Amino acid sequence: MMSQPYRDHDGAAPVRCRFFIRRTTLALAASSLLLGAAACARGDGVSSARGEQVFTTCAACHGPKGQGNRRIGAPNIAGLPKWYVARELEKFIVGHRGFDPADTVGRRMAVVSVTIDGDDDLESVAEYISDLPHQPTVPTVQGDTAKGRIEYQACAACHADDGKGRESATQGSVPPVAGLADWYVVSQIEAFKKGWRGVNATDIPAEKMRAVVIPLDSAAIADVAAYIRTLG
Repeated sequence: MMSQPYRDHDGAAPVRCRFFIRRTTLALAASSLLLGAAACARGDGVSSARGEQVFTTCAACHGPKGQGNRRIGAPNIAGLPKWYVARELEKFIVGHRGFDPADTVGRRMAVVSVTIDGDDDLESVAEYISDLPHQPTVPTVQGDTAKGRIEYQACAACHADDGKGRESATQGSVPPVAGLADWYVVSQIEAFKKGWRGVNATDIPAEKMRAVVIPLDSAAIADVAAYIRTLG
């Protein structure tokens, strides 16, 4: 499990009182979802019971088992590492993800993320999600897995040959890709290419990811997604 909360690439302390950071647009939208969510850490402590309670908001899109919902662009999240879930929630909260108006799915996630009431709740729900049993996905992308395996070599340098990623305090943590829905892999590679992700100078790993996927055309993206599916 995660020993420390998400930190920026320079090792700075976790973002605190983050609900005041994005007042301009997201705070107005978030207020319609959950009034009074503009507080810092509640101090209630991290607990699975609280995580399950917070997850009811997530379940509206991601499903009660974290199985995802392709129709609305919500990926399967059950069983993802706690550190990764916490880190990505932080990215939505501080504006590294979900900032572009054209990214309607990301915007929706960003609005919901800022309603999480402090660091304890964030880590509680991240722990709850990580403890959910992984939910299998069905193939939706037609691609050449042999070609995808070749294309994936550039990905493997960070995400590992088996697609399981790594958690590292010294080399930088890299999320797993094995087990993700193939349609979600395609959507996120396209998000990087469009500049919806990986354009914030303080988000170094995402910038690196964007540089790797920019050269990929639609056929190569489908091939990579098809191959990653075999890793799951």
